[in-house]
Amino acid sequence: RIWGEARPPARPRALRVALAEMSPMGVPPLCLATAGHAQGLATVHEDDSDGGSTPCVGGDWFQDGEHGEPCEALDAVAEKFSIATPRLSVVSMATPRGGPAAEGARPGFVPHWPYSSQWPFCRAPTTLELRNLPQKLTMRGFIEQLHAWGLAEKCDFIHLGSEGGPALINAVRHADGRELASKLHCFSEWADCEDSRRCKVAWSFSMQGLESLMVDQQYRQAWHSDGTYTGGVIYTPGVWLPVG
Repeated sequence: RIWGEARPPARPRALRVALAEMSPMGVPPLCLATAGHAQGLATVHEDDSDGGSTPCVGGDWFQDGEHGEPCEALDAVAEKFSIATPRLSVVSMATPRGGPAAEGARPGFVPHWPYSSQWPFCRAPTTLELRNLPQKLTMRGFIEQLHAWGLAEKCDFIHLGSEGGPALINAVRHADGRELASKLHCFSEWADCEDSRRCKVAWSFSMQGLESLMVDQQYRQAWHSDGTYTGGVIYTPGVWLPVG
């Protein structure tokens, strides 16, 4: 202030206490007082008896007394300008459990896959190895069984194996591979095959993905002199075609 200027009159003690208690986290009391006055929540009347301002009761700020207690109007103002941290709500991130299994239904089989940082264990597998397939099982019979399950279009590569090796089947997605594994594992009711044993299913550790399977097929002798084909087949929209 300018030197010699008269000091403005000090606020009464009761009003200073009221404004100080209404000031949350360092917000200037004048702001709250102005807002409260604008809402009609509190008023200050001049009292000629002592020459100061005295809070009022019933629409005013404080009750009788030197310090008094906040009235309902002040509580409303305090709630309006509250900056308290809201409580956090707990959200469950657990995977929902499936519904009750149908009576007599076999639980789905999922092969073990040791995830790690090295290839191919750093990705979700899609290629399955099948063992104990009947020797008389043909590619046509295998694909017809997949059609009966509604899973033929969820595969893009099939190789029934040769020289006692495992059959390989690649699913379009990892979820499709899990569904295939649950259907093929322990299945033995192949059409026109009397020597059927229970099929054993596992994820392939040597090759994973369609690209790896296609590269492997390039180095195999799939066509024979008698016209037979023992290589893999790849699915194109609506038809299965030999790889070679």
